[in-house]
Amino acid sequence: MASMSSSAFSAETLSDKAKELVDRNLKREESERISCCIAVCGGGGKSLSALSSTAGASQLLLEGCITYSRKSLLSYIRLPSDTTGFFYTSMKAARLASNAALLKALQFQTANVRRMPHCVGVCCTSSLTSLTSSGDEKSKAFIAATSADGRQLCLSIVLDGDSGRTREEEDICVSNWVLRAIDFVSSGSNAVDDLHEEGEEEAVAIDAKYTSTEGIDIETTVKRVVDGAQPIAVLGPIYKSGHPVSFQALPTPVIPNGSLIFPGSFNPPHKGHVS
Repeated sequence: MASMSSSAFSAETLSDKAKELVDRNLKREESERISCCIAVCGGGGKSLSALSSTAGASQLLLEGCITYSRKSLLSYIRLPSDTTGFFYTSMKAARLASNAALLKALQFQTANVRRMPHCVGVCCTSSLTSLTSSGDEKSKAFIAATSADGRQLCLSIVLDGDSGRTREEEDICVSNWVLRAIDFVSSGSNAVDDLHEEGEEEAVAIDAKYTSTEGIDIETTVKRVVDGAQPIAVLGPIYKSGHPVSFQALPTPVIPNGSLIFPGSFNPPHKGHVS
């Protein structure tokens, strides 16, 4: 559990982070740019406005959705509205909605198979307090960012209840962490220490967990088809400098436009199949 200073976050730093994120994405080869869908459940919505007001964000942000009610969140992750035992502000909710956001990103990019392996789904669920709150209640947020290549960052955040922040300032703080999560998974880093910036003081408790399958394993994906766990295995080509270099199994069976269906005789797939 690490700690950060929420005073380091402001509307200005949020705007700067959004511009940094968008600019870095634009510098990538077109086929390697990140495509992102974001779901916000509660606070953290200023991350969407910061991105959408940044020039060039259309190359990064596919969709931003605020699911402010419990039923809206359940609908987003395709659970029945009468589901019980489900906590709106929880890491489970964040991970489920992050996976749902990734599925949407993949679906939006079916016309551009080169971009599909670089899709990211992000969710932030939170319960934010304000100056009018009483007792020992503290703001909490759970952020999950999931990439199409099998990496996932999960952040559990607790804000200092004695900071004197307004509800809007709490939202700005959490929104900064939403953008940091996107930056982390899109950078390919696996060191959670990269999330923290020098000089940030203690005021926000952060518990960061990072998992990676080192790319979705093709053999495991095909086995899931054989076992009946999923109907098909979708392999997307990975491009470097405009040329196909390998395959990557997509985490969900979203079929790109103009796909070819290969019989078993073409197993194993290799880069010659995308030439």
